[in-house]
Amino acid sequence: MRRLISFICLSFLLVAVPGYGQITVENNYLPAPGTVIQSKDDDSVDETFFNALISGSGGPMLWDFTGRTYGTTQSSTVINLAGTPEIATFPEANLVLRTVEETDTSWSIIKSNSAVFWRLGMVTRTGSETPIVIAYQDSSADYVFPIEYGNQWTSYRHWRQNLDLTIYTDTYDTTHYHADAYGSVKYGGNTVPVLRVVAHERYTNKTYDDGILIFTSITDWTSVGFLAAGNLVPVSAWKIETTGITMYGGSAGGEFLGLPTDTHEDDPANRPAAFILGQNHPNPFNPVTTIEYNLPFRAPVTIEVFNTLGQKVRTLVNETKPAGQYRIEWDGHDNSGRMVATGVYLYRFNAGDVEQTRKMLFIK
Repeated sequence: MRRLISFICLSFLLVAVPGYGQITVENNYLPAPGTVIQSKDDDSVDETFFNALISGSGGPMLWDFTGRTYGTTQSSTVINLAGTPEIATFPEANLVLRTVEETDTSWSIIKSNSAVFWRLGMVTRTGSETPIVIAYQDSSADYVFPIEYGNQWTSYRHWRQNLDLTIYTDTYDTTHYHADAYGSVKYGGNTVPVLRVVAHERYTNKTYDDGILIFTSITDWTSVGFLAAGNLVPVSAWKIETTGITMYGGSAGGEFLGLPTDTHEDDPANRPAAFILGQNHPNPFNPVTTIEYNLPFRAPVTIEVFNTLGQKVRTLVNETKPAGQYRIEWDGHDNSGRMVATGVYLYRFNAGDVEQTRKMLFIK
């Protein structure tokens, strides 16, 4: 969820305002499918550092992040609309960002054009379970362009989370934005002109049991994001306050830190047209069989072997791969290195939003 409501998803084109040294932000964010967006987390943000980031106003100002330590890498991939589950729920969408964290997958559904950047909703899935659709109701655009120093605006959205058949939670999210400063952010030798936008966001969660309100909670989220030229938002930080607990965090875009962030596949003409899992060959086999598969764009891939009881025998692939044609061999050994028994085995392929399963026969 944090990746969806932070500024890390956004990228803009900056235009200088003659005579003022200030900045006007126009939306130019519609990356092609296959683009990988990376960022790294800053888990050492504290009250002192956060307050320093949001202090003062006007400009030009300089915010220096050179001394920060960034850890865990987060990645999102731009995918085709056609590869997004339940995309028909969002007829205005023209951009989807898919994020995979362990066994969880989320799709952030967005409308992005020269006038607005608008989060329409999201789709989530745990493992191979049925995707859950969260379509934002009574919502407004996150950003209306152009944005200049001094601009203030409000966005809002409402969605429902169903916990079971009778218990559900309505979440109301209101965010007040203020582009209250301008200048540059710095990391090492990399200096980027920016607008600073401070956002005050409040989540009101109302949980109902069979229509009766049983619980209300409020979370306040204050974030500071720096809107920069031609790349992901270079850096952001936030403070979360809920039920007497205060937490801080931050992140920085890969380009700002020198990572290869906007990774496009080199030759679209040679990409496979679809996710395809081939039949293993030879089949039956002993001692080795080959499995081939195709990826039309960069995606996390798993290929796992199961016996007929549904027990996992071997993991053959578990990594993110760029678009292309691949092959993997299986020699009939399980994850512990033991030879499996003669019999029928299933191999399951998960990539992007596609799951395919085929049978093979191993004979000793």
